[in-house]
Amino acid sequence: MTGPEKCFYQSFPELENLRDKIHFVFASTHKDHSFVFRDTIDVINEIRTARKNGKTKIVFFNGSETFIPDIVYKTQRIAELVTEIPREDLFFTVGCPDAQSYYDKLCVQHGWKNRLNVIGCYHFECTIKEYILQRKDELDVEYEIKPKEKLFVCFNKLHRRHRMELLAESIRNGWLEKSYFSFEGAYPDWYINRNDRPLAINKLDEETILSIKDRYPLRLNITEDRTNPVDVRVEDLIYHQNSYFSIVTETFMGPKHPHDNLLDYLPVLFLSEKIYKPIGLKHPFIAFAWPGTLKALRERGYKTFHPYIDESYDEEENY
Repeated sequence: MTGPEKCFYQSFPELENLRDKIHFVFASTHKDHSFVFRDTIDVINEIRTARKNGKTKIVFFNGSETFIPDIVYKTQRIAELVTEIPREDLFFTVGCPDAQSYYDKLCVQHGWKNRLNVIGCYHFECTIKEYILQRKDELDVEYEIKPKEKLFVCFNKLHRRHRMELLAESIRNGWLEKSYFSFEGAYPDWYINRNDRPLAINKLDEETILSIKDRYPLRLNITEDRTNPVDVRVEDLIYHQNSYFSIVTETFMGPKHPHDNLLDYLPVLFLSEKIYKPIGLKHPFIAFAWPGTLKALRERGYKTFHPYIDESYDEEENY
């Protein structure tokens, strides 16, 4: 996995000439670098020390995640406290393409001082590319046109609402047996409705999911030493080579997507490793994702699958 600095400069090579002037503050939920639990004064002292040592540009790096309230609010608070640092020297990175526009709206909504230059970082594009280049001879393969063993591959870990609804549809339509379909769940017995963690799906879908509860977890590439497969490995090729296309169930489905009680995210387009895996492995895909996801990819320089796949769904905002 690429580190924050490497990912930052891969995303923004034009800033390489400022490397000696940039100081990174790791603003993430990562268990080894949890930004939220750091003392605010400690962070401010770190920033001021870095400035004294000639690091004029401060980058709060959150490029592998979307807008998470606790992180955004804390970064904003720090930016408002370090009044001696001009706005043009304060940056916040996040894995959302239209990041500045969304931050500007937050400032209006909450009455914040607009103190941050917010830039969308392509962290997962960089990491997936690097994984594939590391094993280029094995992973850089072309799509083979031939009869396939399975219809599609669909990886799911956390049980977000749109993923559970797709799982229920898949059970009812017999797609599980015809496809590579994983479903892990965020915690044991995730499929059981509990008062503290309701499933937030309709009764029919709940009953459908419970009808195969003895089969959970539906597991493909999760192992004891690979509990969160955000990487790409040679053993993953079988799922793509032996299926016609991918169904990508991104972190978010849409603005009107009900809160699913798993993680507290702000509602905005986010591109994770899930969308870049089929791109890296040259596998056609349909995205259960935020409206405008395919448009954002095209603006980045990718070609998607219209007219072979009707991609008008990318413009639909109603969940």
